[in-house]
Amino acid sequence: MTARVLVIDDDRDHAESIADILSMRGHRVEAAFSGEQGVEIFREQDFDIVFMDVKLPGMNGVETFFADSSLRLQGKYSTFNSGAGIAFHPANVDENTADLKARVAFVASGDYSIQIVDSYSYRLRGRIPIRSNLYGPLRAVLPSAADLAADPTLVVKLFGLTPEGMVMIDVHASDIQ
Repeated sequence: MTARVLVIDDDRDHAESIADILSMRGHRVEAAFSGEQGVEIFREQDFDIVFMDVKLPGMNGVETFFADSSLRLQGKYSTFNSGAGIAFHPANVDENTADLKARVAFVASGDYSIQIVDSYSYRLRGRIPIRSNLYGPLRAVLPSAADLAADPTLVVKLFGLTPEGMVMIDVHASDIQ
């Protein structure tokens, strides 16, 4: 499947490297080097996924995401149709996150799995099979003390939606490579 991808990063070399890798894998990729440029491109075209740096000069990644209601609606539309909910590990604070198990994003990929992706190198670090595709938002929370007492290998609890209702997915240390 060919995806339409937008990469937004003020580090031109990083954005172009990601775009090159994705293009070599058969995806159609556009790159933007500021939040403002990303919003302009996003308004002109539809994308299946956007990789965006949060720490952008000027309009940062969060401001870029919320810049226009049509951007949010397109994101909801794509998520509801393809299961592209994304959540970051709650301890994933920046590129200097020391705990490699926390330096991940969880992606409801639409192929009956949760992909675990390194949020800085974009390398696939694991996959969790699920019974039903998720749609809409995906949330990640740290396990409670009681959860850890019952299962010390538990790293994160994910919450998502299926057509049958809300589901909880336990992510264990062994799930993240």
